[in-house]
Amino acid sequence: MSTTRKLTAMALAVMLGGAALAFAASPGAVGSSGAAVFRGYLDTRDGSGPHQFTLRVDARTDAGDARRLEAALVEGGQEAMYARLGEMRPAGWLQIDRNTGFPVAVVSERRVDGEREIVALVNRPVGFDEYFWGTMSRNYPFGLVVLTVDEFGAGRGTFVPAARARIGKDGRMSFLDYGAVPYRVMRVRTDGS
Repeated sequence: MSTTRKLTAMALAVMLGGAALAFAASPGAVGSSGAAVFRGYLDTRDGSGPHQFTLRVDARTDAGDARRLEAALVEGGQEAMYARLGEMRPAGWLQIDRNTGFPVAVVSERRVDGEREIVALVNRPVGFDEYFWGTMSRNYPFGLVVLTVDEFGAGRGTFVPAARARIGKDGRMSFLDYGAVPYRVMRVRTDGS
């Protein structure tokens, strides 16, 4: 299993899979209150230089919404899940450089080994070129962010810009990336709780 697939499977277990119910009530879970802004830089490895990365978290997704998303995927496929995400109140905002950004549909957070682990799911808009040319990336309508932040508010993370959702043989939701190596999020700092 590739690093990306391990990452997205782990992130999903934290966010939406069967573990969502367990960690929502566990001592390591972080409550749903308290806004926070996470800033860092994306390492794109293409020579274009680091890009500013900002994840604003306004709320955490509750276990009920997580169950409804998983049910939408089981009953109607990723198109139904994508539509359900579009109906949800945004939990935050993701911005790269100075673009207008994307609403973040789902945010979960828990404590792991004394650090905060933040997982965000973005309902990625699929652009005109992807539809017009029929590229496979339009079948990967989600973005995924996983950040780990220490007690001093510093951290690191990973950004998967294009992923698809599916139900695995074990009956749990998982994500597959588009095949590209995920971006590293470097020098993460946080403002807020």
